[in-house]
Parts: sequence; C-alpha cells; structure tokens
Amino acid sequence: MTQEAIPPSPLRRPTLLDAGTIAGWHPVQAEEVVAWWEGPDVETWVMVGSDGRLVGYGELWLDAEENEVELARLIIAPERAPKAWASGSSGHSR
Repeated sequence: MTQEAIPPSPLRRPTLLDAGTIAGWHPVQAEEVVAWWEGPDVETWVMVGSDGRLVGYGELWLDAEENEVELARLIIAPERAPKAWASGSSGHSR
C-alpha cells in the first residue's frame, strides 16, 4: 500500500483573528486562547493549508534553565484529523 506524500504546510504566528478558529477546535473561549500566548517563554505557531485555512495550532515552551524545548497544546482542526482521532476512537479493538 503506497501513501501519497503530504506536502508541508506553512507555519506562521497566530493572529487575533485565528483565536476564534482555534477555540472552536477546543472547548475554550477565544480570550483563553489569546492568554496562552502571553507567556514570555512561549512561542505559538499555526499551520496553514494550501487553501489558506488553519490546519493546526501548537506551542513551543522554551526552558533556558533546563536547556530544553517542549511541544505543547498541539491541536489539529477536527476536519483535518485522522478519522480515528475525530471520533475519539484509537482505532484498536479491545
């Protein structure tokens, strides 16, 4: 079975207009999404599809003291997520 290569989507910093879209993917208000961006050690990014619509959101939490970076709040647009994720199923039978 061959899979088509998925072309990379551009990354950019989120804008206030993106907050409502991101909030719609997660049970929070747009104001809370914007509050996530306020930390001094947080870098926020959105992924944009070829159609110009947001595909995902994520954060980098920078920890200079530990000399590490953590991936955080990785949120994918439900319509772009694999079907097993969108349905809440792991895809595995018990």
